[in-house]
Amino acid sequence: MTLSRKFHIVFVQRTSSQLDVPFYSELSRLSNGSICLCYLNEEGIYRTQMDPELGVVPDFGLRYDFPVFHYSPSSLKKLLVSLRQNRPQLLVLMDLNRRMRIRLALCAWRAGIPVILRSDNNRVMSHARTGVALWLERFAWRSLFDGLAPVSPLTSEYYGAKDTDEIWPFPYMTDARRYGRNPEWPSMRIQLRDQLGFKRDQFVFLAVAKFSRRENPLGILRAFSYALERADGIGLILIGAGPMEREVRAWHESHVRQNAVLPGYIPYQGLERYFSASDAFVHLPEEGCWEASPQDALVAELGLICSSRTGVGLHFLTGDLREFLVNYDDPEEAGQAMIKLLELRGQMPSGLRGHGGKPGKNTRYKRLQVYGGRKCSGCFCDPQ
Repeated sequence: MTLSRKFHIVFVQRTSSQLDVPFYSELSRLSNGSICLCYLNEEGIYRTQMDPELGVVPDFGLRYDFPVFHYSPSSLKKLLVSLRQNRPQLLVLMDLNRRMRIRLALCAWRAGIPVILRSDNNRVMSHARTGVALWLERFAWRSLFDGLAPVSPLTSEYYGAKDTDEIWPFPYMTDARRYGRNPEWPSMRIQLRDQLGFKRDQFVFLAVAKFSRRENPLGILRAFSYALERADGIGLILIGAGPMEREVRAWHESHVRQNAVLPGYIPYQGLERYFSASDAFVHLPEEGCWEASPQDALVAELGLICSSRTGVGLHFLTGDLREFLVNYDDPEEAGQAMIKLLELRGQMPSGLRGHGGKPGKNTRYKRLQVYGGRKCSGCFCDPQ
């Protein structure tokens, strides 16, 4: 398949993404259809392979209302020929391996096509480079690309990109129409809480995690168990699936069955209902370059407790909110952060009021709760 006509911007990426497709759709609408997306993979424009961290084939519910093309790696030359013939005004390379990126960047350079790199790399990665290796990575980027499309300022910092002319911000998208507070939220909240067995005034934590070592679902359960022993009456919704599911469900059954609910795998397009039913979000992965779900939680105006090994946590939980940025492998610290959030909310159970919890509003909790509406504006796309 070749590009059917000339496009102003061509995006090339390997895997389909529920975060990026809505952005492309909106950009296509705003540009009168002058952009297109090219997938460079074996499986096509929809996910057909199992996510090893999830244990299922993800159901993204993607709808393409803009031009989409598919090329297999073996037909890379056809894509290169199409690019040289059509000469778009900008080529954006996404999650491709190094060899593919270099070949496409060199092709664009020879054809006089500006090319930029979209990346979420930053210092929290386990494979983050330092010293000479980092210098070489930065040199390679500046030699091959005309600009950087960073997911966050952490990515710009990692690549040493400072000139605004070479930075094209391309953050992960949160649809504010779905995750922002809206007139349907109160009824959704009541309905889902009744369905899950939570009281309407109960403080409920939400976690969305792949049941894998990296995303640390047992750490979330252990932190909740610690908080539950000191704040009876709180609840937890832990959404997810994956290779650790049997171990996670066994721990849940023997420790927190009465207060925590495990709904299993929920497709992305249905997650907003669970955000509406919750008061705070907990995310404790061993590593995450950015992590989109905590960003969704901020847009939903939930409180947030996040691992210090996530880009979203490092970027947003600053100043006096750093106490909600915790070590992923310390469930006691995370559990204490849960209790602090309850104290700030003024909803501590009566047995803990003597520890500093007071009824009523608290300005620091309010800061955390509305972070999504104020400071997140530079790191999510509101398509309205």
